[in-house]
Amino acid sequence: MQVLNPSADHLDALASASEDAARLLRAMGHGARLRILCALVQGELPSGEIARQVGIREPAASQQLALLRAERLVETRREGQKVLYSVANPIVLRILRELQASFCPAP
Repeated sequence: MQVLNPSADHLDALASASEDAARLLRAMGHGARLRILCALVQGELPSGEIARQVGIREPAASQQLALLRAERLVETRREGQKVLYSVANPIVLRILRELQASFCPAP
């Protein structure tokens, strides 16, 4: 049996990657934020529509969207007076699709 002896550089990279993953999971690990991200899997939406689909008030949706944006999980695009939100991180899309397949039964 071979004993692994990872280098200090490898351990530093692993520590950094694990912190990045934990930060992403913390941002996704809130019910309203997770529902917001699930709503955005289908494409861009304005905050009012996100609030309606998720079942929360628009100020609460805006607060959660601001946190998701700060964590770079969502991005915005202006279209006239509207601000449209979309999922910015392809890793988040992969995770959401897996969560939907596991937890959201097809109608």
